Amino acid sequence: MQENDVFEQLAAEEPPIEGDDTNPSATKPRPAVDIGGPSNRVVGAIILVLALVMIAAGGFLLLTNEEDTDDNTDDAPTQVVEVGETETLQPTNTAQPTETQPPLPTAIARNQPLPTAAADEQMLALLTPVPGEEEGEGVVRRDEAPFTEQIGAVQNSFVNYTVQSNDSLESIKNKFGLGDICTIVWSNERNRVSPLRPGAEITIPPVDGVYAKVREPVTIQELAENTGVDAFTIIDSPYNASALLEARPDSLLVEGLQVMVPGGNGGNCNIWVANASITGSGGQAVTSNTGQFSLWGCNANVTGGGFPTQNPLAGGYQFFQGFSFAHTGVDLSANEGTPVGAAGAGTVVFSGWNEYGYGNTIVIAHGTTFTLYGHLSSRSVFCGQDVSGGQTIGTVGNTGRSSGPHLHFEIRNAGFVPLDPVYTIGF
Repeated sequence: MQENDVFEQLAAEEPPIEGDDTNPSATKPRPAVDIGGPSNRVVGAIILVLALVMIAAGGFLLLTNEEDTDDNTDDAPTQVVEVGETETLQPTNTAQPTETQPPLPTAIARNQPLPTAAADEQMLALLTPVPGEEEGEGVVRRDEAPFTEQIGAVQNSFVNYTVQSNDSLESIKNKFGLGDICTIVWSNERNRVSPLRPGAEITIPPVDGVYAKVREPVTIQELAENTGVDAFTIIDSPYNASALLEARPDSLLVEGLQVMVPGGNGGNCNIWVANASITGSGGQAVTSNTGQFSLWGCNANVTGGGFPTQNPLAGGYQFFQGFSFAHTGVDLSANEGTPVGAAGAGTVVFSGWNEYGYGNTIVIAHGTTFTLYGHLSSRSVFCGQDVSGGQTIGTVGNTGRSSGPHLHFEIRNAGFVPLDPVYTIGF
């Protein structure tokens, strides 16, 4: 084969050149210097063919490597799919599987309820201050104790006071800066202050009003109405801060609870006053009031009598207030002028005006007990007079600390300790 024939064959085997190729892969050589015989020419042709094959193989390997390492290539491998008699090229994904990532949170459907925190978590979040805030304008800071009210130590203290010799309610009131002795009377068991005795321990409230002890369940609103104040006067009082936390007017106060009613009115403020003659010898309890007896300026010789068992009002009346720690007798409502009778036989040991709330008052000693008749409009017996059971001694009135015509009736033992009259008299 001639040299030109070999070149033409090699040129024909190369891929066609499209357009103007400025770097042809092969061109027809110019006449060259003869370097040997025919055998040398054959060897040279073979070497040329091998060189071309190696160049082509290198180019193919280079192209394949670039396709494998290029992540952004658009040229994806294809596979041949036969459809009828035609062939269609379909892209196929031959990429290696990658590690599965956790799914992103999905939106909550419109009709699905939103999750909420528990009540204690919400409260904790509200009470926890925001950390890392910078000082400066526009920063709203929460007071960590927004409802704390500071009160002076003296003002905020209830005092347990032991009555001393020569004390009186008036002197105790002045000692603690109160305005009315009734605050002391309303805030204690009545037999501790009526009469007042040395050695008795009483409670002194920090302000005027009623330190009320709940005897039976009652709402704050009912207590407020009974003492003449607004319910929130009780609820908002700093003296009730721990007892009435988050309370409302309809909140129920349980039996035994004590609350302060600032400015409240406890109603009946009638009291006895201390008298030396009621103290027994050797500290023994007094069981008899016979003999010479002195009460509120009245001196009488008590010879005995009968235990009070008769209703002092024989006519029409209405029982409207019973015996309690703050009310040492019973109140019987009746028309003014209704006759009042002695509950038993005895000696009158006082008949006159009582400045401690009873108004026109009569006291009868029955030997082992006393009976008291208060708020009378008139009196028909005198000091030292002996009377029989049922005898008229006066008439119903509205004198002293009274809210309307009625008889305030008490029974006390020989030591002036009040007794509930309903246990001995049927009303």
